[in-house]
Amino acid sequence: MRRVCDIRRVRRMVGIGAPDRSLTPVSGMVAVTELIDRLAMVTLLDAAIGPIKTRDRGFSGGELLVAMAAAQTKLVAALPANQRLNARRMQQRFHLDAPGWFGEAEEPKHLRIIASSVLRENLIEIRYQSWKAEKRRRVAPLGLVLKGGSWYLAGLVDGSVRTYRIARVLNCTALDDVFSRPEKFDLAAYWQASTERLEAELHPNEATVRLSSLGVKLLDVLSHPYVKTRMRIEEAKDAEGWRTATIPVGKTLWHAAIELLRLGAEVEVLEPGELREKMAELTGMMAARYAATPDRRAATARKR
Repeated sequence: MRRVCDIRRVRRMVGIGAPDRSLTPVSGMVAVTELIDRLAMVTLLDAAIGPIKTRDRGFSGGELLVAMAAAQTKLVAALPANQRLNARRMQQRFHLDAPGWFGEAEEPKHLRIIASSVLRENLIEIRYQSWKAEKRRRVAPLGLVLKGGSWYLAGLVDGSVRTYRIARVLNCTALDDVFSRPEKFDLAAYWQASTERLEAELHPNEATVRLSSLGVKLLDVLSHPYVKTRMRIEEAKDAEGWRTATIPVGKTLWHAAIELLRLGAEVEVLEPGELREKMAELTGMMAARYAATPDRRAATARKR
């Protein structure tokens, strides 16, 4: 038996059973997952990084990851010998690299104070730059999500949960007021539903296009998962070896055209007609710009 405690209260006793030699290599990680729930992760994080207890300090994203690694080490050490070996084998064979390709993880200015408030369940007041305007919000921070190297906050505002990209938080103040976390709130479930809804809102329309062989490959590589799972590409090829596809596209003609322009000359829009016209307009402007040499274009600009 092992006693887990912190400065506020004594946790319940946690029992570690005798080793079971019939366990599979995956069982070690299952045990680690169970221990994360039973051994109070917040207590381990508190022990790993002191600043979390100081209201005006907090911790950075990098420090949070270091703390999680330290907590993981403690959890593995608490396992029976045979399960500890299995857990380390899994750790050596699977690695999560969160940022997307050719990008770096964000380290937003106000991540530290927001993360501290999430753990303490303190309200925060933020000044936020949305796409349309700058806004002020009083938020109950429910959880943080790291997606593709960017940090997001799921926060309760006026009775509804909303998502904020932390890099767009211009100012943040931690308040003394505490809030009661909704018992039924599930961060993972909320995030999945939120991202699916956002993708649907960003791609509400469809376009029929022709794709070269290279265009099909580019579409697969460059498309969002939402688009990839919903695009329909015909198997038959025309006389030029191109295939017809129906794909979800952006809500405005401009957004739809910008997405398709990533495929260069390997795509041709067939329908709708308005999108085909927008593609012709944008590619015509590009052709005119590149037709003139930089020296001639600079001279023309000076005359104006």
